[in-house]
Amino acid sequence: MTGGELAQDDLRGDFRVYDELLADVNAGFPQRQGLLADEYRDAVNDPNVAKSMFTTETGKEVALPQLMPFEHNSWLNHDFYKRHFPEQAEKDAVMQFYDLPDVEPSEEVKTALLDLAQKDGVLVFDFPDNDLGYADRVLGLLEELGIQAHLPDVDLEEKPEVAAALPQVEAPVKRLGRQAYYVGKVNLKNGYDPTQPSLRLKESLEAVQAVKREGEPETGVPSYSARMDLEKVKPLYDTYAEVFKEIEKYPCRQGFTWDEFVEVTTEEPESAKIVYSIDDEPSVVCILGDELDTYDWVNPSYYQNEYPEDFEDHQILYFPVIASKDRGARNAPHLLGYLCQMLEQGNMQPEIAFDCCDHNIDVLNTLLELTINETPEVQISFEKKGTQTYAAVQLSLAA
Repeated sequence: MTGGELAQDDLRGDFRVYDELLADVNAGFPQRQGLLADEYRDAVNDPNVAKSMFTTETGKEVALPQLMPFEHNSWLNHDFYKRHFPEQAEKDAVMQFYDLPDVEPSEEVKTALLDLAQKDGVLVFDFPDNDLGYADRVLGLLEELGIQAHLPDVDLEEKPEVAAALPQVEAPVKRLGRQAYYVGKVNLKNGYDPTQPSLRLKESLEAVQAVKREGEPETGVPSYSARMDLEKVKPLYDTYAEVFKEIEKYPCRQGFTWDEFVEVTTEEPESAKIVYSIDDEPSVVCILGDELDTYDWVNPSYYQNEYPEDFEDHQILYFPVIASKDRGARNAPHLLGYLCQMLEQGNMQPEIAFDCCDHNIDVLNTLLELTINETPEVQISFEKKGTQTYAAVQLSLAA
């Protein structure tokens, strides 16, 4: 792109155009599609990113990043791509492609794809399951350019049941993994009072904080915090990181970095932190919130369209984190029981939402259902609302 870096005011306006192009796609799927504002800014100003130009109704030309180094997407697991495509990553030949609605890839993008094929590079992309023609469009573009597409030689070390469950896509596309999104409606077993207001998450947690749950072991202490002191965050992160290490071998990044974890625990009161400790040692860690725009991979417009009243009333609770280690697996029911007590106390029948990778797809939702439904307060059934598929294809030019 010529003309130097765009000014901040121009960038904000251009990003709005970019975001509006994806509005219909984002309205129909729970995972955000496309770049975040800061990712867009960095991509537009990066000479290694190939852009297409879009002309608005007012005649303004806006740069749309379409082919870029995979590191521009903060919610891709960068280590995954470096580990599985080491040779290509070493020579900057792993590129992410975005197919944009009603946008014809520019000559700049097409030339960059040809350059990538010249390097025998890898093209990666991801798409929602309400757009299964996405991979066909990518392959069609490659065919148009005379680029040969091959199945990448990569060992994903998948569990057999995970490999069998991966959705079929057009050969020679390699399926790298999935991220699934679940929602379940809470039903209070002892009755919901429609004549009384439902409390917000924070209010309900504050109300139940001092109440000890019947049958709670004397050594177990569930606690809620809006903000945590930094010295308490490190042992909490150790528990969290140990658990999430197991699922960091998937293409979509699963956990917070240390800096992100510090921010969400110490600076974001809208995210509730609930910890179940034994002898002052964190055993189960849970973070949840009712402000969906706090979690930048989540698509608030989807939940607003699907659950307008619950969205308006802040009765959609999102779980970005629930992690247990060692004895935590046995103690998780105590923390979930605490949350169910909170829901009853607050006269709340919200939608409970979360997402997970292949490691937990069709497993975590079942475990949560079984555990929650054994409580005296709450009945719930989770439904899978969408699945994002991550894919790759090896490129080359005809001999």
